[in-house]
Amino acid sequence: MKYFHLLIIICLFGCSPKEKQPELDYVKMDIFSVQTGKALSIIIDFERNILVFDNYGQMPNYPVEGEPIDFNIFNSELPLDFEYIQLQIEDINMLKKSINSDFLLSIIKNNNLYNKTHQDNFIRFEGLMYQLKIVPNGKKIFSTKNYIILSNKNSDQSILNVLNIIQKNSKSDKNKQYINFISHYLE
Repeated sequence: MKYFHLLIIICLFGCSPKEKQPELDYVKMDIFSVQTGKALSIIIDFERNILVFDNYGQMPNYPVEGEPIDFNIFNSELPLDFEYIQLQIEDINMLKKSINSDFLLSIIKNNNLYNKTHQDNFIRFEGLMYQLKIVPNGKKIFSTKNYIILSNKNSDQSILNVLNIIQKNSKSDKNKQYINFISHYLE
């Protein structure tokens, strides 16, 4: 009988729910809209429960020697606003379901396929192109070599889930409007 109480205590502690660790530590997605020419960058830090949304800054090309430099291009407003989002528990859980090892495997498969068949056919493409860097828990870092076109609907849905979380937490009307625009490519 004296071991019965000890057994019950062990069972109670053993049965308590444990928070599942994310399968990935860090994800950086650069998304380029071919139609608008705008690029954005999304960083998900699963260890700190942070999501960063930003304009993917690009410097304009300098003119050929002898042509005047238009300095107004350096003073123009950025197309998207920077957002630093401390994720809430429901957003973290959604991200863990969407951006996981299955997502990584589909990106690796898509990257390999795209690199084998790439023949500059993206020139006629009017959707979204991606460059991804993913750090799985304790494993080798994966990075796409170039911008790729995703052909997997599950990957599209995962990225759409991320965009929905950004839109829900965004304080910028400009960002919300742009996310609405690019989301239709993923639906």
